[in-house]
Amino acid sequence: PNISIKRMMDDAAKGLYVKALLSYTPSYEQQIDRSKNYNAYYYPVTADTTQHIKVNTISDQSNTASVIERFQQTYTELSMGYDHAFGTDKLSALLMGRYDNTQGDNTLNQVYKVLSGRLNYSFNNRFNVEAAAAYNSNNRFAPGNRFGFYPWVVASLNIHNEEFFEG
Repeated sequence: PNISIKRMMDDAAKGLYVKALLSYTPSYEQQIDRSKNYNAYYYPVTADTTQHIKVNTISDQSNTASVIERFQQTYTELSMGYDHAFGTDKLSALLMGRYDNTQGDNTLNQVYKVLSGRLNYSFNNRFNVEAAAAYNSNNRFAPGNRFGFYPWVVASLNIHNEEFFEG
């Protein structure tokens, strides 16, 4: 089941929002055996058609069950964003925190913690600049290597919006 809520905060600033997401996914796989043996015979190839060998006998039906896999995941996300247009210019910003805890069978939980942000500016629907960064962690790495910072910046041109491209 997933629960998500988004609240527009236009009374504070037009285009501002807060969003929260919670997801819990349990999984349980069970194997059930309801097998039963039956009489089976082997007839060797001989001239005597009455000769046979019994290779299996009837048995009661078994009813056994066993758990063969368990899995659960808890995922939470909290974000705050801003999307606004100023004529032909657009500004978009996002700050997000995520927590993802996954466990399968008898293994150690795998926990991801992420704090990330993104800023995007579009000028005249032609030039775009975007910058983002993430600070991630994973509990399965050695204590000195669990956290990492990953920044990036990109610029682009929407050439299809250029005047020379229209003609």
